[in-house]
Amino acid sequence: MVGQSLVETLSTKTPYLSHYQPIKPLPGYFRSVVTITLPLSPMPIELLAVHVDDGNRTAVEFYRWNKKDSQFHIAKGFPPITYPTLQITKTKRIVLGGVQNLFVEYYDHSRHLYRQSILDLEAPDFTAPKKTPKFTSIYEFNSSLPRDIVALKVLDLDCVGLYSPHIDGLNVYCLQLENLVYYLKFHQLLTTPAVKQALHLDGRLILLSRDSLLQVWRPRADYKLGLLQLIKIAHPTSLTVAKFEQQLFIAINSDQALTEASAHHGSIEIWRDLRPQHHNSTFTKYQTILTKMPKQIQFSVLATTSELMLYTLTENPFHPLVIYRYEGVAGFREYLTSNALRTSSKRFTVVKLDRKQRELLALVSDREVTWIEAVIKRR
Repeated sequence: MVGQSLVETLSTKTPYLSHYQPIKPLPGYFRSVVTITLPLSPMPIELLAVHVDDGNRTAVEFYRWNKKDSQFHIAKGFPPITYPTLQITKTKRIVLGGVQNLFVEYYDHSRHLYRQSILDLEAPDFTAPKKTPKFTSIYEFNSSLPRDIVALKVLDLDCVGLYSPHIDGLNVYCLQLENLVYYLKFHQLLTTPAVKQALHLDGRLILLSRDSLLQVWRPRADYKLGLLQLIKIAHPTSLTVAKFEQQLFIAINSDQALTEASAHHGSIEIWRDLRPQHHNSTFTKYQTILTKMPKQIQFSVLATTSELMLYTLTENPFHPLVIYRYEGVAGFREYLTSNALRTSSKRFTVVKLDRKQRELLALVSDREVTWIEAVIKRR
């Protein structure tokens, strides 16, 4: 009886994914949203950084999640990032040296130049302990063309890669300590066709480049990145990566079906590395999912249930969101197709709150962010 009671008690506490549900949207002229956790005392603060662009003004505004009404509200004490003479063109979150930073790109119309800034919280003012620190630029770059960024590790070096879809190559800069101060110094130029998207996965740099090439780079013993694998993909538009159960996954979105006779208008190719701990292990094709009009894809591991999900945003206005779940030997199987959701979202982001215990999908359109929450229950 005692053993049976113990089993029943444990089973009632097992979390499981019940369903997904929409919550109140956030109105505004947004281009993107990212979350950032600030290491403030006495407890870290989770902020939603929103790239605002209403045609007249661009800014990065900050919101906080209110558990009482399950909504985002303007974060008091965190003023927006804005420059009257500069246009904000891009906002991302990166992790550099174990610290979450904001990456913001600006365009200077008077000089016809782009400026890329990595922002961190300014040092606390001990003379005014209640003052909330502001974001300040710690590293800056300039270019004549817009660029994107990826944070990566080169063995034990913390680095970033800067790239543009308009020019060939990717520049790697790494943190170096000199006179007790860290500097970002040029480390390596990767010879590659123009890069559309770059992601870091378990010591590997994954690139989606022009000419429909998927590239896998790994660091060598001399602290230089070397090309390990090159895969030709038909009509790729975006990629996403994940590490799950000691396996590495890459999913590539294609806007055209493998056969013209197919009733589908696109596909998702999934590649897998079963032995990531081996230095020369490579990715092999694992699964192809035929889907209608895919636009963007993103992996996410549900922290509470330890499940790997694949979210898909489509061009289909009647079924804009399709969700797949990894089911072991059965591969990725369709978990949900939205029927009641109507949105003209151009992109989406996975937002994790409450120390990754709460998961939201942020579907970003021109005038609002539509929120879809993964509802976790216990049994």
